[in-house]
Amino acid sequence: MKNCIQWLSVCVGMAAAGCGAGPVGEPGADGEDDFAGNEVAPLNGDPWTDNAGCATTTLFEEDFSDNAAGWTLEAGWQRGSATASTCQTGGSPDPASDHTASSDNGVAGVLLGGCPSIVVSAPDKYLTSPLINANVAGSVSLSFWRWLNTSYRNRSRVEVFNGSSWVLLYESPASITSSSWTNITYDLTPYKNPNLRVRFAYRTTIAIGGWVMSNWNIDDVRVDACL
Repeated sequence: MKNCIQWLSVCVGMAAAGCGAGPVGEPGADGEDDFAGNEVAPLNGDPWTDNAGCATTTLFEEDFSDNAAGWTLEAGWQRGSATASTCQTGGSPDPASDHTASSDNGVAGVLLGGCPSIVVSAPDKYLTSPLINANVAGSVSLSFWRWLNTSYRNRSRVEVFNGSSWVLLYESPASITSSSWTNITYDLTPYKNPNLRVRFAYRTTIAIGGWVMSNWNIDDVRVDACL
């Protein structure tokens, strides 16, 4: 820990997508604090609610063992084996293992085993899913596992395509540090459509003297419907 700097550690515990119990622990962005310790106003990504009694149908799932589904990866995003990083000066390293208990060890992330620059600024760069047909009668949720370390300057985002425009579900409100896989779940019911997509973003901002951090790692993305 550097003198006079205290990093906020945010761990969001959420129930897996489906029709069982609702969120466990703090509810996504609603429960996170900003860098000053103030509660952050909710964004559009409401946590998945209890839908006991419905039938779960998986509309889309991805374990990143390959990219057969056709994700679009902009500059900095990679799909490959989880690789521990050593470049970070703040937060935790990238994980050495994926969340899925399988031999492929596949994840998607920003510079797997590396760290984004803090001496060059760049706009949001996206990891974007293929089209997902969410034209269903019931509720729809997005669930994924994240291992995320990022500074308050370099905000991370999650967005959904509602059929006509991209809607912000989540933006990191402060510095985020993770040393384990954390399940995140959002209600996509207001945005369901035949051409639904989800995307994850990172950006870089010049922060001379700031901490270098490892950034996004993502695994086991699911879009489920409760019918």
